[in-house]
Amino acid sequence: ERLTRLQDSWVIEGYTVQLGASSDAVSRAWLMLRYQPGTLCADLAPQLKKLRAVRLCHSLAGVIDMLLLVEAETPAALTAVRAQIAALPGIAEVTTAPVMKAHFG
Repeated sequence: ERLTRLQDSWVIEGYTVQLGASSDAVSRAWLMLRYQPGTLCADLAPQLKKLRAVRLCHSLAGVIDMLLLVEAETPAALTAVRAQIAALPGIAEVTTAPVMKAHFG
């Protein structure tokens, strides 16, 4: 009841799960997106937020327009998510950096 009240009043806006050693079984990758001319972060962020595999989404200044942390159950599922993101209107290029090991955080 108290949690519901705090959620309804926006004191609590979300929850974070701290993953332990078992999280190593998840396939992770950082995706670096470059947009087609005229595309804005605001155009893509709502679409990316709908994808369960997208864990973090940051707009950047510089050559890379957006940085995503993507997680999936298997490498094949990760590849499928990457393809889905690359097919979004406004995406010019996706560079993938698979995570080999998380040392902390």
